Amino acid sequence: MLLAILTIFPLPGEESRIIEVLDSLRTAVAPNVECRESLITVAPDEGGLICYTERWRSREALEQHLGSPLYSRVFEAMELSRQPPKIEFLQVQEVGGLDMVAEARMSKSPTFKQEE
Repeated sequence: MLLAILTIFPLPGEESRIIEVLDSLRTAVAPNVECRESLITVAPDEGGLICYTERWRSREALEQHLGSPLYSRVFEAMELSRQPPKIEFLQVQEVGGLDMVAEARMSKSPTFKQEE
């Protein structure tokens, strides 16, 4: 699995425009079976930064997407960033779920002291 993560630091007043552009990309990429998911998150406590994430099944599918005219919408959103946007591509080798949480909690079980 591959993750494409774009972080944009919106210019004042441009937050809704960035979200609109990224949402149009998200909607357009949704039917692609090679894209497992795409999502937009906003972190108001971080100066309103906007994060757009895509999860791809294969490198080939991601590279095809990056070279497509559709991906030019990302550049439109990036132009509305007050500082250089950050883009990362991560290859995930191992994925865990609730089983990983349960395992971690079982192996690191804290010792609680009762207050006297």
